[in-house]
Amino acid sequence: MRKHLIFFGYWFLASLVVPSELAWGYIDPATTTYIIQVSTAIVVTVGVSLSIFLYRFQMIVTNLKVLAHALVRRLGAVGLGGSPRRGRPGAGATAAGAGAAAGVGAGAAAGVGVGAAAGAGSAAPLTEAEALAAGLIDCPIPARENYAAVAPAPADTAAAATAAAPAPPLADRLKSWAAGLGHDERSPRDRLLVSVLLVSAVTMTYGIFNMFDSVITNRKLLFFTFPEIAGPILVFCLVMFAVLMGLLFVARGRVFDFLVCVGLSFLVCGYLQNTFFNTGLGQLMGQQLTWDDLRVSRVFGNLALWLGIFALVFWSGLTRREGVRRLFRKGLVSASALIIVVQAVALFSIIPLVRDWNPEHNDGIVEVLSRDGLYDVSSEENVIVIIIDMMDEEYVNLLVDLDPHIYDFMDGFTRFTNNMSVYNATFPSMVHIMTGVPLDLDMQSFDYIDYAYTHPSFIGDIRDQGYSCNIYTDKPYSYTRASQFEGLADNLNVSTYTLRVVKAPAQLFRLSLLKSAPLSLKPTFWLSSGILGYGSIGKGGTGAEPYWATEDVRFYAELTDERLNAVEGPRFSFIHLLGFHGPWRMTAQAQDAGRDVPGEEQFRGCFFILEEYFSQLKELGLYKDATIIVTGDHPEHTGSKVPDKPMLVGCFVKPSGEEGTPLRHNSAPVTFENLRATCVEAAGGDAASWGRTYFEIGEDEPGERHYYNRFTDADDGKHYMTDFLIIGDAREWDNWELVELIPFEANRWF
Repeated sequence: MRKHLIFFGYWFLASLVVPSELAWGYIDPATTTYIIQVSTAIVVTVGVSLSIFLYRFQMIVTNLKVLAHALVRRLGAVGLGGSPRRGRPGAGATAAGAGAAAGVGAGAAAGVGVGAAAGAGSAAPLTEAEALAAGLIDCPIPARENYAAVAPAPADTAAAATAAAPAPPLADRLKSWAAGLGHDERSPRDRLLVSVLLVSAVTMTYGIFNMFDSVITNRKLLFFTFPEIAGPILVFCLVMFAVLMGLLFVARGRVFDFLVCVGLSFLVCGYLQNTFFNTGLGQLMGQQLTWDDLRVSRVFGNLALWLGIFALVFWSGLTRREGVRRLFRKGLVSASALIIVVQAVALFSIIPLVRDWNPEHNDGIVEVLSRDGLYDVSSEENVIVIIIDMMDEEYVNLLVDLDPHIYDFMDGFTRFTNNMSVYNATFPSMVHIMTGVPLDLDMQSFDYIDYAYTHPSFIGDIRDQGYSCNIYTDKPYSYTRASQFEGLADNLNVSTYTLRVVKAPAQLFRLSLLKSAPLSLKPTFWLSSGILGYGSIGKGGTGAEPYWATEDVRFYAELTDERLNAVEGPRFSFIHLLGFHGPWRMTAQAQDAGRDVPGEEQFRGCFFILEEYFSQLKELGLYKDATIIVTGDHPEHTGSKVPDKPMLVGCFVKPSGEEGTPLRHNSAPVTFENLRATCVEAAGGDAASWGRTYFEIGEDEPGERHYYNRFTDADDGKHYMTDFLIIGDAREWDNWELVELIPFEANRWF
């Protein structure tokens, strides 16, 4: 021990005085934690395995010595012909006499089969006391079936005893089994040691590590500081530890064993899932996952692994075989300790990243896009853009198949059936819509957003025409700092927000369950991408302007309650709704279902909201003169594979002056480039600087367009960007040509 202390002290002091140089580089933080965990696990596992090997080797040598000693003693006692051992006069006679007096082997219970020394013609075994008196053994030998030196009781005696004892009735056996559930011969101290170690490992895996890892690796997206969230997380995990310890503390016997097996199974499976088997899932992008997205074969393989681990743990933990139970206890202690050490090392490795924490607020004061003026419309001129998130053209067609009259309320509109976005996700689609700046894969996502908003926006041109401009969209995919909309958004306000200290750790724990769940249950635990935003875990202060969050049910409820209000001056409104994104919980009447609903029901609810909005515009007499664009920011996500079908976005446009005419259809090849030009022209600005409007594109034009689809390979977890060139009608898959498959780093995308 002293040598170890000297060795450790030497290297510790050396690390303090030896000069070092900085090495600059970047590794994805999440990947770093996994690398550290795996490396630590290898080192600790090798050390533990070596210790176990040496211990087992020592036990084998000890058993061999015992067997050899017993064999020598037996051969020396009876000789090769069964005669007494030389050099011990009278020993044979004494043993024979003792054996005769012993009758039918009273020493059978001791398991010492040395009847050969009892004298000629005698089959009765000696008792342990008689064997000691005869000098055949030097000390009492405990009966253990794994020591060959100790013979078992004769087979005929055991069989006779078994036959003599009738089987107990079923009722008695059930009572005995029930009594054994709570009976425990282990001391409370033994159970406490196992409980503390197991519960600590479970709390570390599902609580401390996962929750801290989630906030640290997403630190730039959060409005709170690290000290603000660290306390609630630790309190939450302490409560979690206490609850689990309470369950194990009151359990006894087989119930205790069962709970231990449950805990160990979830511990091992959750750790392996989070560390090794979540590759290729990508990020929380709001879309409902399916088994097809995760690959069915991979889902079943992952489920088989979970079931196999559960079966192995329960068999070894509940069996009555003493050897297996001892091995199970050692495995339980080793696995729990190893997981705690590995995750603790990984957690301390990412703690320094807290220095890069950059919350938006200062003492709770933060600049936000508020809900101010959300239900105001101009009594003069209105340009209204409503983004229905992920409004895939296939979904739009699906609603027509279900109800051919669903879009009848959109009189004066033209539906563009050949409309495309440029990207397959809200980021960078929303930034690209606002600025027209394409994504630069050589820049990190935050740097790209900052760079894009330094460029002029089409909204600035609209504002130059005397329009009041109001932007209602959510972070981080549309923007990262509200100050990026300075000079563009009139609803940019200063507000006060504090962290909900109870809801925040609860949301982080839900995220932890999602990360640790098997692939087959990922769709069940899938969460909204805004679970850590103002609208979810933030609490506004007194008099603070409400923060805008994409909550469609709330938008409809306030729309019907407050009603649209006509104000003076021309007005531009840009409203971003959750739309077709999952989790799908909105009914066709725009109510909170409180449960998951079929996707088409939520799609209907989106147009139910639009119908109410347009109806109120008509009541105010402002519908005809308004320019209205309803479209999506991207089609359905294909985040785990290369697209294998056309990816189009629904688009409806009503120019000013149109009303009372049925919905028209137009197959012109259009994109977001046309949205910007259409809005600027409607406001009286110079549309040419932003391209051509929707109605300036001919249906017979070839329309050369590009579509970029970012995906994460489900097998190796690597990220790629596909560049498709589409010439002609994008509804025809033959017109899609894969130009390039571009690998890129995770930090280039959210």
